[in-house]
Amino acid sequence: MLPYVYRVTKYDPADRDQHGHYAGTEPATSDHGPVEAAYLHAVAAFAGDTGVDQLAIREPQLSGFAHFGLEPPVDDHGLANLFPAGPTGFHDGALVPIAVGLELVRAMLRDSGAWCRLETEGALAVHVGWDQYLYVGSSRPCEAAPARTRSLGLFPERLDASPYDFAPDDPTYVQRPADADFWARLQYKPGAEPDESTLHIVCALGPNRGSWTAPLDALRPTSGDDTATVRHCSQSLMGLKEPGGCSPWRDSRHSTTNRFTSS
Repeated sequence: MLPYVYRVTKYDPADRDQHGHYAGTEPATSDHGPVEAAYLHAVAAFAGDTGVDQLAIREPQLSGFAHFGLEPPVDDHGLANLFPAGPTGFHDGALVPIAVGLELVRAMLRDSGAWCRLETEGALAVHVGWDQYLYVGSSRPCEAAPARTRSLGLFPERLDASPYDFAPDDPTYVQRPADADFWARLQYKPGAEPDESTLHIVCALGPNRGSWTAPLDALRPTSGDDTATVRHCSQSLMGLKEPGGCSPWRDSRHSTTNRFTSS
């Protein structure tokens, strides 16, 4: 958790009620104009004060059939021309320059359909929430950035933490990106039998190695679990076929991993 966290909005704190809810007249959508640009300049100011010139994409998401934003999603989710390899470049752990990070912030402010955390570990975090709420955390006091933000017509307010900080349920969980090293640790093993003691699943949007992925770990069965049920679940997973199926992988820990792809 970073020590200096600000909530940056276009909402004047003087217009909040006793519960902290905004009661003014500012709309909860982007103006696609000067106010939106002010948000981007504010992020750039905090990045400059922190000495950060690139950000990592963490926990990327794309809207599907259900979209809850106030603006309609766009076909490309706001990712058009942002990545040399196309939308497959929008994956967990991808490093992007500040300029691309600002365009991702723009897409999130517009509810275009793409969402992610933008972070430099131990230094800077940029989180876009609902209704034009932006949260910026830094490892440095950033004395100039809040003043710059105010000059842009926005309101930076100190917080203890961002509500979008990543907080795993398991305190021993180690967050790691689905980067080249992640894939290098996976080896395709046709016909491999699942290990009934541990089952790992890697969900992917597509069958290619650059696809967005989400590694998931199932609970380790205990001595009290029904062996027949465990075996049935494993056989069901192995029986899935492409498209929309899975292939067995085995990582360096010698546990079975099944990689699902969308149909």
